[in-house]
Amino acid sequence: MVDDLVLETWQSQVVTDILASEFADLVAVIVCWAPADKATPWFDNLRNLNFHRTSEIYDLYEAVCRRFLGRNLTYHRRHDLRTRIDDVPVLNVVPQRERRFFDSLAEIDLETLRAFDFDVLIRFGFRILKGEILQMPKWGVWSFHHGDETGFRGGPSCFWEMVEGEATVGCILQVLNERLDGGRVIYKSYSSCPETLWVSSVRDQHYLKSSAFVRRCLATLHRTGELPRQPYTKGEALGRLYRKPGNLRAIKELGRLGFRTFHQSMANALRYSDWSLAARSVHEDAHPPRGLNGFRTILENKDWSLADPNLITVDGATYCFFERYQPGRTHGHIACFRFTEGGHPSQPKAVIECDHHLSYPFVFEWDDAIYMTVEAAEASCIKVFRADAFPLKWVEVGRMLPGQKAYDPTLFEHEGRWYLFTVIDECGGGSFDELFLFTSHTPLGPWEPHPLNPIVSDVRVARPAGRLFHSEGRLLRPAQDCSRTYGRAINICEVTALSPETFSQRLVDRIEPHETGKLGCHTVSRSGGYEVIDQREYRSKLRFNRLLAAR
Repeated sequence: MVDDLVLETWQSQVVTDILASEFADLVAVIVCWAPADKATPWFDNLRNLNFHRTSEIYDLYEAVCRRFLGRNLTYHRRHDLRTRIDDVPVLNVVPQRERRFFDSLAEIDLETLRAFDFDVLIRFGFRILKGEILQMPKWGVWSFHHGDETGFRGGPSCFWEMVEGEATVGCILQVLNERLDGGRVIYKSYSSCPETLWVSSVRDQHYLKSSAFVRRCLATLHRTGELPRQPYTKGEALGRLYRKPGNLRAIKELGRLGFRTFHQSMANALRYSDWSLAARSVHEDAHPPRGLNGFRTILENKDWSLADPNLITVDGATYCFFERYQPGRTHGHIACFRFTEGGHPSQPKAVIECDHHLSYPFVFEWDDAIYMTVEAAEASCIKVFRADAFPLKWVEVGRMLPGQKAYDPTLFEHEGRWYLFTVIDECGGGSFDELFLFTSHTPLGPWEPHPLNPIVSDVRVARPAGRLFHSEGRLLRPAQDCSRTYGRAINICEVTALSPETFSQRLVDRIEPHETGKLGCHTVSRSGGYEVIDQREYRSKLRFNRLLAAR
């Protein structure tokens, strides 16, 4: 159901997925055949003392966003649907417009649509639908709302989340009913809401990611015969209804956004952030830390950024492998040090270097050998190395998930099966939001995708943050919280179900630095009585640090 046969990129991708699928057919396109509401000129509103109720300033703001960011944005680019639906009937219907916001269909149009016996209708256009059309398809009318319906109903999408200082923006795919944004939610996801003045920059990856929701729900419906269930929204009340701001409100809110953005830009002009490694002594079953108290910085270098620690104990000695990246260079490499007596690191040495970026080493023992997987998203794979002379000499022995940009791959053996957790940017939605799971009988593959993929679609608890571990009888999975900014904190999730057919987790704890000058952390690892975490800190660009007060 569309207003026009020219669609935005994310909408066009939904149609492309349906046409390419083996479980769904596009049988008709329903076009809203109704004239657009005529806008009143702004000077008439001003003359009639209605200027505070209309939204010319916000509309100008949206136009400026598109004008200055248009070349860097993908989601709103236009695609002509007619080039791909030559054999699909196009049905023009004239909705009956009720009040300012509602559309219903006349009986003559409903009679035409009944003949198609739709399983699903997907709404991209029209206004708020009412009446029989909502009950006509077997599985309902599916509609997107790019916002968290428990907090932000209405629109404009992503704008009010920015104004209210939210760390995330939600998106749902729902089966419509008569209540605005109150339908049954069949898919829900959360993306980051960074601090910015430009709403289009927040929307871009957010909208592109949502283009996969319809395909995933149709696949679940085909496989199980039931609509997907979303535990996120069970029992949660609907949130406040927002509308496009009037001119006076727009001036106020855009001023606030502008001031915050300017303040952040000025602060960033005087400082930069850097990553270093910190450690503490810990027993293997210890509870995860809640902050960085108790950790001491063990490795930092003003010329290098050090992150993604991964520990392993071999023959009584504990080694830490990590990413070492030099700002200004095009790629990083994998380095290693050994803990000496007293818990001090030995001199770090590079162990794996390539002509592209490498990060997130994951070291494990299997079949009397030591292996390491390394993120190599720039090469569209996960590289696998075997130690030829541990810990310094490694030989590449294979590649996992070829053709996929997979981030922070993490292995875990459970009840005789191996599991591979990794974030994949499936449709341009970014590398933080969606966690995919693969299973195999060996850690070297071949890997089979989990039927629930992606098993997590939430920027706060998706991307792996280190090795899974047991603590106090629970299986815990560290996950990066990348809401608002990359590497904000680590959320600790308890894995409550893990099998080739099932997966579930729940948030149980959080590692977030509260110390002055500490910005975040995103990987933690423990072995041999040590626990190492990477920490992000502000550093002054000025000669005298006292001239800059850390925030």
